[in-house]
Amino acid sequence: MFHHVADGLPRIVSSHDQTAKALSLTIVPIITIACLMLLIAERIILTRRVRSIACRIHVNGTRGKSSVTRYIGAVLSASQRRTYAKITGIVPTLISPDGSSQAIRRRGTPRVQEQFSVISRAAAGCADAVVLECMSLKPEYQRLEARIFLPHVTVITNIEDDHREEMGVSHEDHVAAISEGIPFHAVVFTADAGHFPLLQHYAEARGTTVHCVPPLAQELASQLPEGMFAANVALALAVGAHWGISEQFSFDAIRALGAESDCVETTINGFRTRFLNGFAVNDVPSAERYIDRWCDTAAPRKKIIILNTRSDRPLRTVEFVKWCASVNDLHHLFITGTHAAFASRALKKSQLAPAAYSRVTSQELPARIADMLCAETDIVGFGNIAGEGFEIVSYFKNRDAA
Repeated sequence: MFHHVADGLPRIVSSHDQTAKALSLTIVPIITIACLMLLIAERIILTRRVRSIACRIHVNGTRGKSSVTRYIGAVLSASQRRTYAKITGIVPTLISPDGSSQAIRRRGTPRVQEQFSVISRAAAGCADAVVLECMSLKPEYQRLEARIFLPHVTVITNIEDDHREEMGVSHEDHVAAISEGIPFHAVVFTADAGHFPLLQHYAEARGTTVHCVPPLAQELASQLPEGMFAANVALALAVGAHWGISEQFSFDAIRALGAESDCVETTINGFRTRFLNGFAVNDVPSAERYIDRWCDTAAPRKKIIILNTRSDRPLRTVEFVKWCASVNDLHHLFITGTHAAFASRALKKSQLAPAAYSRVTSQELPARIADMLCAETDIVGFGNIAGEGFEIVSYFKNRDAA
């Protein structure tokens, strides 16, 4: 068979070519339909697994999500509910009904499918309750998590200025982004009184009720171990009360967990010092509160700050560089991470003397700190835990502390 082309010369088209073309036109739609059917079937199966779990709680917000997830999980477990709690936090971890913890191994970058795997595992384990820490930053993924998980209760710990690359730069942008995770016809608890009216506005459009949790009673707050934040405990108590668990019962379950302190005390070159792990503190206002909490303003100590940077968080780097250059009693600033070169260039434009900051690797840091340390000095890490932050924390935790 001949087929005439533009140059006028005939080209032979075999019947085999025609058959192959016809098959491709037939097979592609078939494969597409088959894939769609598989996706629909997977969604139906996952929805059934979700609905088999009687108590579903989603924990969102800027700060304190991991702690609140852990506390709520402990409260529900103590109430004889078979509970799985998944912490996204610094190290993604699944807490099983027997209280054991297992780190979740990731291949590549974090993906929302990780949440679906946890749901499936919990359903297979005949879970009565699942507490999921929201792992999504982009609004559309937060919305996807909520629509798949169908939480009965969503907790919004607080809304701070963070993750500007995904959530925008204004407070309104941040509230709008986190509000994408508000489910339909559910209940929301928040400790963020400042953003309560806006959250209420978004929730009402979904037929959801928002409760602003008051501060923890002073009588209970005074009993908390160091490292436990009263606002996080108050949220967990409110969620427990929603499920019919008494305040004192919930409080005892939370307090029994103890607190993982950010503070490691150690001696370096004969000088007694503290390492304060604030790498999970990712915005400047929270960093200021963190220093106020740990550092006695009546007897100020010098500060060695370690700023661990990430190239995919450039706006965070800019904000922290400006702030670090103005910190009172700054003894030295060490810059690590994948955005350290940018941070160093930015510091050259600040009023901070060149001798007051250095760009180092996590391997070089211990020796540099030992040379720099003096009496009455704290070492504080900020910015990001990812990458070199893990190595720095590990170094201080593995030192002998008296």
